[in-house]
Amino acid sequence: MSRSIRFENELTIHKISENIPILSDALNTWDSVTIDIMNVRKMDVAAVQMLIAAKKESQKTGKELTVRFSAAATDLLTLIGVRL
Repeated sequence: MSRSIRFENELTIHKISENIPILSDALNTWDSVTIDIMNVRKMDVAAVQMLIAAKKESQKTGKELTVRFSAAATDLLTLIGVRL
């Protein structure tokens, strides 16, 4: 069973407290989770850390995690050398 989570516009520290429980619940409940950030226009390091933590958790628990990136997110991750 799979779950898709979509974030839009802004994925920053101001929204992290709302987003972490959503991701944690999805990773605990579903075998496959897709994080869709195609419509994210602003992203900060807190969001990158959240995505890295989600990726590590999925690997640890044997769950499948897919992230669909926006161009802005891809540019940021490339700039800071993060590969998810």
